[in-house]
Amino acid sequence: MAHTDWESVVGRQGRAELMRFQFEMIKVRASLGWTHKDLRIALKKLANNSNPETGSLYWQMANAQEWCKVLGGKLLVTYDNMPTPDPDELDAVVQQLKALFLEDEFERWMAVRLLAQSRIAAGISTHEMGKKIGLSGASVAHWEQETPNPMIPSLMRHAYALGGTVHLDFVAVEPVKGPVGRR
Repeated sequence: MAHTDWESVVGRQGRAELMRFQFEMIKVRASLGWTHKDLRIALKKLANNSNPETGSLYWQMANAQEWCKVLGGKLLVTYDNMPTPDPDELDAVVQQLKALFLEDEFERWMAVRLLAQSRIAAGISTHEMGKKIGLSGASVAHWEQETPNPMIPSLMRHAYALGGTVHLDFVAVEPVKGPVGRR
């Protein structure tokens, strides 16, 4: 089994963004009066065994979504400085498929799809993209079409190859009480 050197994939810029997001999430947790242990307990109840505050910075998108959800928010993934996809084509696909997915699943699918559409808008083939990021063209196509839960560094790798960036944010959607208030 191949081991990905995520540090080389995300580089300094990606690592800085991951750390910024991690610190943002720690501030949210602390503002709720939660300890690190409270967060771990809440995540384990969701069968999420990731350790977002002290473990690896290289999360699957679903784990980051659950992290945000237990703290009363949602994960927002945005791309800056990317080639612009054809809005008519993207809108048609989005409207047809949005009803088929749960919200978090749709957001994971959309995070990958936006990158695929940006690649197409830039006129870059899967083969050319593969050369840029160290994968085969078939691997790029497979990732774009079949990835249900992308690694956030993979989103970064693809965005960087297209000249863009990835930004992660916590968006509050519901008030959450501290751990004592939730019992």
